[in-house]
Amino acid sequence: MRKYFEAQNSTDPTLLKAELIREWVYGEAESLLVGKAAVPETPMRNLDMKFIFPRETAEDYPLQESFEGSRADYIKMSYFETNETMQKWQQAVMITDEAKARRMGKEQLQMTMDFAAQSFALKKDAQIFSTLIAGAGGTDAASGLWSDNTTEIASDLALTIGKILTSTKATDADIRNVICFYPIQLWGYLKMPVQIGDILMSIQSFIQKEYRVKTIPTRQLKTDALVVIGGKNVARHVVYTGNDIPTVEHQRLIGKGEEWLITQYFKTFIMPETEGATTNNRIRKITGVASAP
Repeated sequence: MRKYFEAQNSTDPTLLKAELIREWVYGEAESLLVGKAAVPETPMRNLDMKFIFPRETAEDYPLQESFEGSRADYIKMSYFETNETMQKWQQAVMITDEAKARRMGKEQLQMTMDFAAQSFALKKDAQIFSTLIAGAGGTDAASGLWSDNTTEIASDLALTIGKILTSTKATDADIRNVICFYPIQLWGYLKMPVQIGDILMSIQSFIQKEYRVKTIPTRQLKTDALVVIGGKNVARHVVYTGNDIPTVEHQRLIGKGEEWLITQYFKTFIMPETEGATTNNRIRKITGVASAP
């Protein structure tokens, strides 16, 4: 059992249950996240964060060939800073006295923890996708609705991915991390088999096989798709993992039951490419891929 506030390996059942609730809700919420495919969680032990970014890239400082008796010049990089502060989010769950009297306390706690985990996941995904949408470096119009079997979906993606690669200094290795998020109502259309040469396969399978692009449906998008080179250089979703703030607290509500208050601090933000920037060219929107639901 990890340290919980000032208790180490405590046998206090309340502290032990609080630790288990925290770990289960946090873990289940993280497993439900869709946006983590592009923006993985980054643990931080401080609520306030300072990030330092180089103004140059590796291309600005190519490897230097040296000869006997000589040495390479120093890399003299310059930097800019950005500051962020996490936001506080909470969900309360309760085991009623009546549920315990009916021997249903464990079931009620499990259901309410499920609800809490889903609530945290929904808020995190909403924050991740709103951040990615606002931080998109450019926009392309779809050639038609992706539900129309005459629309060249692969061509739409090829155009957008090409613009991302030409407007960034993404490496060859980064291409493996290209992800396309699209509105969930299109899932069936991208799964429909189509004739491609002599082979019958779905558009989704073709894109994933030939382009090596992961396609992920989500309810966070309605009419547009998002193409992202996922990873730490596009955005960060930071979560607080310090021990200075209670993250699960317990109290007895007189005449009602036991309440557990679950708290988590997190924040999603764009990684700026230049000082003062609010967008990132590793993100690009394709508009008009679906009709409004």
